[in-house]
Amino acid sequence: LYEVQLLPAAAVEPIGDVDLVEVGGDPDVHVATSVVLARLQETLLTDRRLVVVTRGEDLALAAVRGLVRSAQSEHPGRFVLVDT
Repeated sequence: LYEVQLLPAAAVEPIGDVDLVEVGGDPDVHVATSVVLARLQETLLTDRRLVVVTRGEDLALAAVRGLVRSAQSEHPGRFVLVDT
């Protein structure tokens, strides 16, 4: 049904009614979480869904995963987190 495409960090690609964003290993926690928070907020203004793909293990990505998990609990079905 859906095709996963690997994209540059914080790039967004629409797939049907789903936006896909991949977050790479940005060492700056503030930058990484700010970018993802902006994407989450933009998605809430539409009827679209957002898939956030993280790859790697570092503090910034841990913060991004926590942010997306919080958004998932507040807005079930709107956000998907894929950790590779």
